[in-house]
Amino acid sequence: MKRAHSQADEHWINRDVRQVQIAAREEDERDAVILADVTKLELVTPGEVVAERDHEHWGLAVAVAHDHEPHVGAGDLWEMARELYAGIDLASLRAAAAELPPRESPRPSRAEEFRRRPQLEISRSMSDRPL
Repeated sequence: MKRAHSQADEHWINRDVRQVQIAAREEDERDAVILADVTKLELVTPGEVVAERDHEHWGLAVAVAHDHEPHVGAGDLWEMARELYAGIDLASLRAAAAELPPRESPRPSRAEEFRRRPQLEISRSMSDRPL
């Protein structure tokens, strides 16, 4: 009887933990499918931004506008950047951008971390998970 009890304890499945593990695995697999076909994001620019120098000018205008008002919406940021682009020369924007504090790179999401993992590590981690 004692042996049967100890074996039952060894093989007992905690159903609550198992449900959490299954949900986590499903989320990881869903994220992998969603992010498998991610395309590169493109910088949106006004029509007058055509040449390479114009792209640099626009990028600096956006960076400076965002630094001045970091919590504005996309539409307001667009308008602020357009005003800076039209009203301030490239040299002045370069000087203003040089004074901006360095940005911390944003931490990637769990889905992005999952997508970046080497395939061998993914298959190993999937096979190591208890069900």
